[in-house]
Amino acid sequence: MATQIADAVLHIDEELEKWQRDVLDDHMRLQRGVLTSGSINDNPHIMFIQYYPEHTEAVNLIRMVNRHGYHAARIS
Repeated sequence: MATQIADAVLHIDEELEKWQRDVLDDHMRLQRGVLTSGSINDNPHIMFIQYYPEHTEAVNLIRMVNRHGYHAARIS
């Protein structure tokens, strides 16, 4: 049986500087089940995440963003 990989796209309400996005990406990748995390400079409000749904779920990814003091919502 193949392992499933899920994608999540989060919108972060705050205007984060590059270093803040880098810290958030680093901490996101430390979460159990997260494979990749990243954002693009052209649209710093968007964060892309790939994860194993058997180890975590999108709501946990949003909670992690919230723990950093930011507000996020899943858009995809």
